[in-house]
Amino acid sequence: MAALAARVFVIVACLLYVASIPGAALRTLVIDVTTAPLPESVRERDGALDVFVKAESGGAPIRGARARAYAWLSGRAHFAAESTTDDTGRARLDRLPRAEHWIVVEAEGYARASRMVVIVEGARRLDLSLGPARELEVEVKSESGAPVAGAELEVRAADPFPVGAKTDAQGHARVGRLGDGPFSVLVRAAGFEEVRRRGVAGDRPLVVTLSRQGTVVAKVTGPDGEPVDRARVQIAGPSLWPARESMSDAKGEVRIGGLSAGVYTLRALKGALVSPTEIAVSLEKGQEREVALHLAAGVMVSIEIVEEGTGDEVANADVTLAEDGLSAFPLHARSDKKGRAQLGPIARGPATLSVSAEGYVQHAVGLGAGQSTVKVELSRGATLIGKVTDARGYTVDGATIRVIGTDVRGMPIDEDPVVAGFRQAHFAASVGGPAPLVPAGELGVVPGPVPGIPRVGAPVSGGGASVSVAREPWVSERDGRYRAGPVPAGRLRVVVRHPQYVETISEVAQAEAGKETRIDVVLQRGGSLEGRILDARKRGVASARVTLLAVRGSQERETRTASDGSFAFAAVPTEVILIVARDETPTMTVARMVVEVPDGEKRSVEITIPDERPSLPIRVSARGRPVASAQVGVSSLDPASPARTTVFTDARGEALAVGVLGLPLRVEVHAPGYAAYVATSKKDDAELRVDLEPGEALEGDVYAELRAPVVGAQVTLHSAAGVLHTRTDKEGHFRVADLAPGAARLVIRAKGKTSFEANVTIAKHDGTRPTTVPRVELRDEGTVRGVVVDEKGEPVAGARVGKDTVPTYLPVGSLPPGLALTDARGRFELGGLPAGEIALEAYAAHLGRARKEGVRLIAGRVTEGVRIEIKHQAGASEPVAAGGVAVTLGETSTDGEAHVVIVAVAEGSAAERAGVWAGDVVVSVDGVAATSLEQVRGKLAGPVREDVLLQLTRGGRAVVLRVAREPVRR
Repeated sequence: MAALAARVFVIVACLLYVASIPGAALRTLVIDVTTAPLPESVRERDGALDVFVKAESGGAPIRGARARAYAWLSGRAHFAAESTTDDTGRARLDRLPRAEHWIVVEAEGYARASRMVVIVEGARRLDLSLGPARELEVEVKSESGAPVAGAELEVRAADPFPVGAKTDAQGHARVGRLGDGPFSVLVRAAGFEEVRRRGVAGDRPLVVTLSRQGTVVAKVTGPDGEPVDRARVQIAGPSLWPARESMSDAKGEVRIGGLSAGVYTLRALKGALVSPTEIAVSLEKGQEREVALHLAAGVMVSIEIVEEGTGDEVANADVTLAEDGLSAFPLHARSDKKGRAQLGPIARGPATLSVSAEGYVQHAVGLGAGQSTVKVELSRGATLIGKVTDARGYTVDGATIRVIGTDVRGMPIDEDPVVAGFRQAHFAASVGGPAPLVPAGELGVVPGPVPGIPRVGAPVSGGGASVSVAREPWVSERDGRYRAGPVPAGRLRVVVRHPQYVETISEVAQAEAGKETRIDVVLQRGGSLEGRILDARKRGVASARVTLLAVRGSQERETRTASDGSFAFAAVPTEVILIVARDETPTMTVARMVVEVPDGEKRSVEITIPDERPSLPIRVSARGRPVASAQVGVSSLDPASPARTTVFTDARGEALAVGVLGLPLRVEVHAPGYAAYVATSKKDDAELRVDLEPGEALEGDVYAELRAPVVGAQVTLHSAAGVLHTRTDKEGHFRVADLAPGAARLVIRAKGKTSFEANVTIAKHDGTRPTTVPRVELRDEGTVRGVVVDEKGEPVAGARVGKDTVPTYLPVGSLPPGLALTDARGRFELGGLPAGEIALEAYAAHLGRARKEGVRLIAGRVTEGVRIEIKHQAGASEPVAAGGVAVTLGETSTDGEAHVVIVAVAEGSAAERAGVWAGDVVVSVDGVAATSLEQVRGKLAGPVREDVLLQLTRGGRAVVLRVAREPVRR
């Protein structure tokens, strides 16, 4: 046990974190961090650090202190150097790479200390003071008061590294070598719920009471209602992944214990029988819950996989079948030498089939309810080649390549062979089905030793034979050249990473299937950034979360501050955003700073975070009576203090919006039966009182020609409170409730019909009667088929075609209604069009736009042979950013003054949900006045994690909205 207590294994994700520390009873663990060695590609190890360690009290040098350096490279920690202090308290750490480092110092009888620094060429000095060590006594017991032996503790003080211990037979543990509190304590024990306590003062023993975990009892019955024995019962949940499986007994029952409180998903199978998947089975602490699973005849799906164009069978393809598109229990198989596979049973209903194979682009198809056969055509991928150099023209080897972008259908691409290898390893391990549960053991225990995550190239075993999953990463060679493929054809970029250079995203390139596309990339050394996080009294804040976001590019890095509040980043882009959050509220931004870091230079910053902002009391009522369960959305309108939260009122109609008091806010309140409330509050409002009005309603009837009702038509209402959706019933009737009086826009669509759009005014009737829309008649659609070509007559794949105007930017994903996408031969088909003469527009991001006037359509017929030619147009460069706002911008002039206007808002986008309307005029973005279309587009682009504050004018009145950035595509 003592030997076991001396080892700790580190999992490093976004921050250096030590997890699950086992230890001896009543003994503090000696932390011995085990990390990966430095990569071979890190060759410039010409940095040195002289660490001088002294006692905090009296300042005497400390002999024998242990100083260690951990280099932080590409989001992982690597052991770099270690030394022990001499009589002068000095420890020399040599041969350090040029990167940010965690410096950790420990000495017997002292609290551990740490500091983040950036190492550059040459030597530098670091002074650290160690304070006296503190101890924390902990007692762990069950709800019955019995001591819990062997409970594992993780205690973290100002130092971000936790210290661990285990309780003895009496449930006691003593954790030492801690710095000043308050402490964060995590307690876990087999069979009990995990408990975390924050803000522990440590001035008295801490008593922690653990609650027992819950149990699910699944009862399986057959089509005749009788119990079914030896049925396979599968269970999964957020705390139980991947899925596990057990067999029912003679009574058709399975008892699954040791479950943490939460939500679980279950289903049962036997032969060709399957139960519907029971989702959202909630389980409370210590609860025993019964779940009934009824077996019925399932569907077996036969799959044929061929190569697109040639029809050749594709063997050894990985096939995954998921019910309802996303399932906790996906089924897996591999195609045979004839390209065939069979999966099932699944319940009757929609499903999604995903197929991937070496050398081909992954493809997914939807299956209708009860569909039992499907043919999948896989297309060959594109290949990217290029060369990676630095700013001096020298080649860079060891740089890793990742490919991002959108394919010709507008779907997102994020290709990385290492991730693909892990995905394939998971697939191989899942082919045999979920791992079994031990009937009499703890939940999730697999017979025999639990296998670890396989390394790249290592064989993995699932339910069948071991399968090799070797996937070599895309890495630049010694001459700087790389080759990445196959990848889906489309508009692609390469993301190039190297530990000692700034992460770089290339310009967009149009890649074609079966061809090579060249993308060369130049890497910059970047600058270094060091800083401290201080509180209002100028004291260092330990364990604060600091996130660095590149203003241009996708780089996002996170660290925690050291014991003195310090943090450091190396290889930093020229302009970055620093976001600071407290450890106890990691999702709430408390400080934000934009920093410019010239290439090759060092910047030092101090960020003072204010005292915790008080909460804003909110009271929602209607005619003097409190409104319970009202949803209150609050977003800050201060560009320097981004904040957004949603709360719900209690039975007294009260709620607290944490940390927003004193900020100007946009407030939205929704409650069933009441009109949506939208308003702005002032900075000096001490509380927010909302008096809701009765909800108004809008209703109408939708007919086809000959007065036949249109069933299931999509009805969309755009109002100041957001976008609302409904469908017509079997009588063709629709009703939209809980509306506020005022202007709105109504859009109605149905398959095979022309769309209907109209501006409507919702009258104020105090909820006594609805506003009725005159009868809507949807006529039969006209359809147009054609081809889009370039000026050489070559087909243009992936061009968007629509009536009148095609938006420039769309959210990444499927096309919104009213648009068509050309295939590999440039062909398109667009329906839902009105009869008569219309104008069509085609847009291809790499070419430009073209318009076709005078296209004549006849209702109920298809117009063939439309040809649209796009001539190459020089356009503005596309912002290199991870996200943006899915709006199309234009310029207009009023009284000789130019304005930037919103021409179109992508349907289903975050901008639409936030309340941006076509026709809005942009006044400012994040407090910066709008001066040109290019400037506004540049301001809208940026990190996905950040919002955009838009000040608009609409019909002469000011509108301020906070819009979330999202991945967008041109």
